[in-house]
Amino acid sequence: MSIIYNRLLFIRFFYFFPQSQNKEGLNHYETSLIIKVTLKSYNRLIHDQNFLILNKA
Repeated sequence: MSIIYNRLLFIRFFYFFPQSQNKEGLNHYETSLIIKVTLKSYNRLIHDQNFLILNKA
């Protein structure tokens, strides 16, 4: 659960503060790309966990 929570904080940070990343060369497009990829990996993680739980039952 803590991994998911940390990732959500990460997404929140990148979504609300894209300007702070500009010093390192990330523009808004790249930031939104990071958000999309992170969300996809989350959905996969949650789906895998649900699948494991269903298989155990």
